[in-house]
Amino acid sequence: MKLALIIFLLNIFSIALVCSELNADQQQEIIDKINNVRRNTVPPAANMREVQWNECYAQIALDFLKKCGDVDGHNPDRFTQGCEASENLGESIYNRPLDDTTTDPIGVWAKEGESYNYYERSCSGPTCINYLQLINANAYLVGCAVYNQENCGRTGETTICNYGEGLGFTGATYNEGEPCSECEGEFSYCNEGLCAQEDEPTPTGSTSTGSTNEVTDCPTNHHHHNHNHDHDHNHDHKNHDHGKGGGKGKGKGKGKGEGKGEGDDEGISGFLGVYAEDKSDATSNSIMILLLVATILSVLLSSL
Repeated sequence: MKLALIIFLLNIFSIALVCSELNADQQQEIIDKINNVRRNTVPPAANMREVQWNECYAQIALDFLKKCGDVDGHNPDRFTQGCEASENLGESIYNRPLDDTTTDPIGVWAKEGESYNYYERSCSGPTCINYLQLINANAYLVGCAVYNQENCGRTGETTICNYGEGLGFTGATYNEGEPCSECEGEFSYCNEGLCAQEDEPTPTGSTSTGSTNEVTDCPTNHHHHNHNHDHDHNHDHKNHDHGKGGGKGKGKGKGKGEGKGEGDDEGISGFLGVYAEDKSDATSNSIMILLLVATILSVLLSSL
């Protein structure tokens, strides 16, 4: 009986350490930040789609992180998981030390746009590929996961976001023009400058087939999502060109047409700024749970 109780408490301990649940509000925060970047491209985009959350993509990211593989490498199996549009799934990876709680990966990826020249399809910085993922007009789904690398015997925290569709072989970004002037087909509805589906799915609804995210079993008050480090990573194994971003880009225009990266200078504290205050409370609660479990385990072990 005591052994069974010890195993149960160890499982509780593991959940408190591992979980990185993104609830509906946090998912929407991610989507809003990405769509904000997509609305503010320079030059403006005529055919930029609005992205929505995809739970299947989030599960792919989480499953890969749980394998404790190379956090600097990409998931080679992400194309074969049966998710919608996953045959060309883009990926961005971000690693940060646990004591860094000041910025978020989406803001850092967006900031790469300051080095991107739309007309020349060139990047003057170390990489612009994560920014190109953010402004890929063909993308309409995104799913992200967060993982504490202490579970893998390492330090830091990793965020992965998967995009569908990814840049693929063409590296296409978007067509220059009046916002929504080239919205077509099922994305013919204009929502504040983005081509949207008129019947938009809810942020938490899965548009995939038969995938559930294990993190929904985590304690609902556990939010430890701050993600930053100088290891910003690229998109899709199918496109290794870090210096150029292809695209149809109508019109030549004058000037450099640098990308505009918004989101990093908004006073964000942690991955999801609106949850910065929740984070400290959740962390305190998690510590209390861990201390309680440790105390009970100590008593049980001493009585064996």
